[in-house]
Amino acid sequence: MRMPARALLRSLPVRALVFVFAGAIPAAAGEWVETATIVADKVMVFNGIPRRYGWGEDFVYRAASSTADTRSIGSPWLGGIPVVDIWAEGQGGVALFNTTPYHEPFKVQVLVGNGRVTIRAAQGANIEKYEHDGDYFEALREYARRMSVKGIAMRSAPGWAFDPIWETYGFEETWTAATVRNMLPLLKQLGIKTITLDSGWYGEGTRDWDAHTGDFPVNPDTIGTEQDLKDLIAELHAQGFRVRLWWVGGVSETNTRLHRDHADWFYSKVTPSWGDPGDTGDWYLDPTYGAVREWNKRIVQRFIGYGADGFKIDDVYEIDEDDDVKSYHSAYSQLFREAYETATASKADFCINICNCGIAQNFFDLPGENQLITSDPVGPKQFRHRAKYLHALNLNHGAVLGDHVELTEGDVGPEELKRPGFYASIADSDFASTVALGMVLETKCRIDPGSRYRRWFQAYREHKFYEMEWINVPYYSWKRIETYLLRSSNGDLFFSFFAANKGSYSGNVTLSNLQSGARYSVYDIVGERTLGSFTAQGSSKDFKVKVKDCLVVRVSKE
Repeated sequence: MRMPARALLRSLPVRALVFVFAGAIPAAAGEWVETATIVADKVMVFNGIPRRYGWGEDFVYRAASSTADTRSIGSPWLGGIPVVDIWAEGQGGVALFNTTPYHEPFKVQVLVGNGRVTIRAAQGANIEKYEHDGDYFEALREYARRMSVKGIAMRSAPGWAFDPIWETYGFEETWTAATVRNMLPLLKQLGIKTITLDSGWYGEGTRDWDAHTGDFPVNPDTIGTEQDLKDLIAELHAQGFRVRLWWVGGVSETNTRLHRDHADWFYSKVTPSWGDPGDTGDWYLDPTYGAVREWNKRIVQRFIGYGADGFKIDDVYEIDEDDDVKSYHSAYSQLFREAYETATASKADFCINICNCGIAQNFFDLPGENQLITSDPVGPKQFRHRAKYLHALNLNHGAVLGDHVELTEGDVGPEELKRPGFYASIADSDFASTVALGMVLETKCRIDPGSRYRRWFQAYREHKFYEMEWINVPYYSWKRIETYLLRSSNGDLFFSFFAANKGSYSGNVTLSNLQSGARYSVYDIVGERTLGSFTAQGSSKDFKVKVKDCLVVRVSKE
């Protein structure tokens, strides 16, 4: 519901929500519009706008004392979601959206102090607010619904997009076609059905991962010729695998034929000193040019001609926001939408994910993908936080990819992956933070990773968590135990409990969404044992457990 500017001040008891809201009207540039204050000792925040150079920061955090967190859409790593949400236990929360259906300047501030948290915003042309009873899941789900009506939504995914994945990136750029062939027996044992040919398949040499982005020549040292790449993909298809190609969209190295022959295709304000998008690509193509969009379509068609079944479009950032390039950002997202449409016109079951690495994903790129990605989370808690926000945005049964499960140990590289005992360090909670939360399981293992991997790949295939419905349980960082809930099509409830910092917990947990009067059994799917049974006296039940690291249980009617 929209309210007139500065229209309503609610008189509520202390520790309740107090709203001062300027409705869905344009906010003058630089003018803060106070939207809501929560009076409480413990308040949580979801901020979908990345902080400048905010790689690896959590989007979900407890509001700290005496701080003012100000962020704007328009940092060098432009991505994110124009949503900020605050909530407190027992009080619910309130979110601020900017529902303009394209990227535009938008600024939010989170103010903390004196026992209250206030959010306010500026510049957005369509500022709306949403009150809710839970946490950021409810806020983002509502935002996704409102934006879907305006034509911005993720696509649905084909069945194979949910198959477990192996990526060559465990070898970084040192892999070759022989490396892939040598891994095939192990991948079959694990039940992996999709292979991503990651950085290194194009360029030259086996070390320079950004070589010739823009031209994308098949790497003679990794693959050989274009025909060799086609033959490799055909061979993998014959052995039952789908194949995704990794590439970087919308940018180009300067030492390319593309840059040499079409310098007029590049955005003129970008210089290497401030326009570098990340690890790949020196210069940004200007997608407002029709010639650039046609080039993009031809690249997609060329890659499909190699036999690719999907893309991992990676390292996606954009240029700084300024008054002269507003149309640029909408056109950049359109570049990905057209890539998706071009690919699926040739292969209806094509699968694409787009990674704004390390930060919240660019919401306006969603029409160009059908597999969302957690984008380089750091540790299992970030996997879980990001699973929740991605499931909230996923209205059309797209896939949600957990990224390499090895990232639960941090940003690991080949040296760690080769270290004796490394794979044994990937704990049950690392797998549960991906598998039991309904995300696609992915690994970049270099060798046989051992029995725990096999158990979780089996659990992934057996339970198919990714097909289940997400039932939200509000999140609070100070709790000793985190709770997540999925419901299967036959009504079974799958609760996942995570002890703080991979520690231990002994006490009650709450089993919710029960049918009063029904008899239930509780089964530990990791420990493979029955924990007990009970008759529900209402819609919830306190159940005593001991959790070491994590506990995943199936609660089913007897």
